[in-house]
Amino acid sequence: MPLLKHYRAPAAPFKRKYLAIDIELLVEMDKANENVCGPATAHLLKRAYQHYGDERYVRLATRSVSHLYNLRKSAGYRSKRVHLAKTPPVCNPIGVRKTPRPHGKAGFIRVNSVHQGDLDGVKGAYHITCVDEVSQ
Repeated sequence: MPLLKHYRAPAAPFKRKYLAIDIELLVEMDKANENVCGPATAHLLKRAYQHYGDERYVRLATRSVSHLYNLRKSAGYRSKRVHLAKTPPVCNPIGVRKTPRPHGKAGFIRVNSVHQGDLDGVKGAYHITCVDEVSQ
């Protein structure tokens, strides 16, 4: 007889310690401070409540940094705060053509490709040679 898994919601789930307004406040804080890291956001939330006396931040001021990251991953946060960034272009040269300078040390490999030639319009084979610069 196969085992059946009967998953259901717990009878006494954990009580939520934040509300939908708290996620909106976190979105507002992240927009105002350009997505600073979690510890800095936690400090700003504590400061808004303790130093400036803004009662809206009473629940967020006591949240841990890891809980703030969990709130940022929530569907409510992601629906309100979408951050898209273009991939920056990278200007690295793909291949550099220069002879190695081994200074007498083995391990500097020179790689060449040699075309065998064509025969009656059919492409011939390419051979790749790898030669150590020092030991040949």
